[in-house]
Amino acid sequence: MAKKRIRDKEQKINKIFQSSVKLIEKKGYANVSTNHIAKDANIAIGTLYKYFPDGKPDILQSLFQKIIEQKIEETPLDNFQLKNIEDIRNNNFYRNLLFQALMDHRQMKFMIEAFESECLTNKKFYSNIKDRILSENQLIDLLIKTIFQDNIEKIERIKPGLMKLSQVKEVLIHRHVLFGDIFESDEEFVDILMEIVIVIFNYYMRKQE
Repeated sequence: MAKKRIRDKEQKINKIFQSSVKLIEKKGYANVSTNHIAKDANIAIGTLYKYFPDGKPDILQSLFQKIIEQKIEETPLDNFQLKNIEDIRNNNFYRNLLFQALMDHRQMKFMIEAFESECLTNKKFYSNIKDRILSENQLIDLLIKTIFQDNIEKIERIKPGLMKLSQVKEVLIHRHVLFGDIFESDEEFVDILMEIVIVIFNYYMRKQE
């Protein structure tokens, strides 16, 4: 009986997620209400608020977490080898990860715009996701660990700076998606982005000397 209740809850939450994504993509975040989502998901509005008491911001935050978890699971990081940051220029694996991040941003552009809108207008939402954004970047973690190996002390010192690097990377990718005519091609953009990653990495390395 307990398993059935859990399964029913998961199914209803997934319906809410699916309807939210569909409606936000179709109408835009500002034009979607919890009533729209509940109706599309074929559930009672009370059920929606049972699982997401703050309504749309709660749904968006949970979706944000779900997307992060899916991307972590889908990213094959086991074969990534790097001895120093300069090697990134010739590392096809890292280049492919940047291209994949670019494609993900394009595919989920409407959701990213929803996140930004909520962050700008809802301090509670921003506060809830800010630390999660800075702490859950597996690619930056991997960069640090592959370069510094088991030097835990150096890893802990450099990590805060590289989390900021990650945010610069995300901002640049998002701006490129919004204004795609700035660069001649995605290839040119990724080449420049890799150089920026190297510069910022070295900047924080010098600060630790």
